[in-house]
Amino acid sequence: MREPLRVVGPDAIRAMATPDLVIPAVRQALIDHARGRVTSPPPGHLSFTDPPGDCHIKFGRAQASDLFVIKVATSFYDNPRRGLASSDGLMLVLSAQTGAPLALLADEGRLTDTRTAAAGALAVEAFMPGGAEVLGVLGAGTQAALQARWICAHCRLASVMIWSRALSSAQRLADELRAAGLNATAVDSPAQVAARSDVLVTCTPSRSPLLQVTELGRVRLIVAMGADTPGKRELESAVIDLADWIVCDDIGNCLDHGEIQGRDIPKARLRTLGDVLDSARPGGAGLTVVDLTGLPAQDIAVGTAIYRRST
Repeated sequence: MREPLRVVGPDAIRAMATPDLVIPAVRQALIDHARGRVTSPPPGHLSFTDPPGDCHIKFGRAQASDLFVIKVATSFYDNPRRGLASSDGLMLVLSAQTGAPLALLADEGRLTDTRTAAAGALAVEAFMPGGAEVLGVLGAGTQAALQARWICAHCRLASVMIWSRALSSAQRLADELRAAGLNATAVDSPAQVAARSDVLVTCTPSRSPLLQVTELGRVRLIVAMGADTPGKRELESAVIDLADWIVCDDIGNCLDHGEIQGRDIPKARLRTLGDVLDSARPGGAGLTVVDLTGLPAQDIAVGTAIYRRST
């Protein structure tokens, strides 16, 4: 007889989905993806305009795993005006032996949010310039808050500069981060963030560049994760042209719908984050841009980790 479907609720998932569980799982997922050890068809995407939003469906299986995972994640950008979180979703864990559904992870988008935050923290770990002290964040939503918290904790940064289209949102996030022990400041423009930051993470749904190459200031590492569908873009093209290193979670995905979408970039300038994490850190000074679109491998890894911990 087939076992009944287990339902793991959001409170239990929130308690389990800590950096100690998620970051190692995502590290291995990025490496496994780079090494071809994950089977994952192209993601599905559904866009909404009124109200604006996105739905992503990602699924796949890690090599030799007895499980596979299907993930549905939504982002509806006007939700905060309704008193709702902008992101939501769920994961379904199934047996790779029988096809039977084993567990519904009713995470309300938390696992997507945390696996994205983990990738940002790992990118900063790999490429953080020596002597870096200040993290800059463009955006003030759920992902911006997680990036600030997880990057600062994982990479031992204590100061954060924040910009959002609504200054009140940036100020609210700064207040939250100060309550958590960080030195956080809201500013009026992306240029002001860049002028005072060593590392910059961009996590907005912008469809036009927020930062010009002349505004980079002291920034030497940019982790760009807002562009995850065609048409989204947060950086001026000249910023990509200036970069000494362009690092992707998946090169094909990034060229198709990431920050570097539609660009003709020589392969010699491109590396995958999984390759970097699995080998020596590249040397050299200059500017590094890390383009993160989000991989099914990350969802598989965190879904599997939560499922096994919940048993």
